Amino acid sequence: MHHGLSWYDVLALASFGLWPVLLPVLLLLAWYGWHRQRRHWSGWLILLPAVMAAVLVAFAAMDTA
Repeated sequence: MHHGLSWYDVLALASFGLWPVLLPVLLLLAWYGWHRQRRHWSGWLILLPAVMAAVLVAFAAMDTA
């Protein structure tokens, strides 16, 4: 039986707790960079939350399997 929190449980809890703060900040920075013609790093700022969500879903699926 599994007791305690593993590292990906802590990561998931932290990201879910910080998600309402991180997502608007990343999108605001991406919007600012897009309008300042810095599309290279603003595209990465849009991609980063999607990658974080995909990793969390993958870890949650592996943990429940």
